Amino acid sequence: MTEIDILRADRVLTVVRAETIPDAADLCHALAEGGIRTVELTFTTPDVLHHLGRAADAAAAAGSILGVGTVMTGDQAAAAIDAGARFLVTPGIRPDVAKVATGRSIPVFLGAFTPTEVAMAVDLGSAAVKIFPAKRLVLQRHLLDRYAILIVWSSIWLLPSWKRCMSGSPVGSPGRSRGPESVNM
Repeated sequence: MTEIDILRADRVLTVVRAETIPDAADLCHALAEGGIRTVELTFTTPDVLHHLGRAADAAAAAGSILGVGTVMTGDQAAAAIDAGARFLVTPGIRPDVAKVATGRSIPVFLGAFTPTEVAMAVDLGSAAVKIFPAKRLVLQRHLLDRYAILIVWSSIWLLPSWKRCMSGSPVGSPGRSRGPESVNM
């Protein structure tokens, strides 16, 4: 099964955005035991490449695929792939990231908000397109209206993305720490 096949089957990608990760390998193993096999660490996490390098083999052994998000440059993309990332995610259209990923046969999920950006992401080789921030579109009831034509295209997979705290409360709720971002397909 390819990375995109696993994501399509599970229909969820967990994003770990944290100040520290005590043991990324244990985290991937625990998530896999809970049925979540696609895990994204982010460049906003200090020492993310160190965590990725230590966890990549363990994640694969647990049946998980481990990738990196918030990838902004081609150099970050190359470093993440060298450290063991099996997919890359960007917050927007990042041509240099797409070039590195597609050149090394690594799936990339470019971020987009408008139908024009979705088309650009597809043209750049995005395996799926991260719709961000999807919550704003859902709340405005535009998601289906704006993207209905894209959902019909069988070759375009959309990954709506929005943030939640671990407690399920919206990010930014008083007294709540920022939790992981959920990306649901």
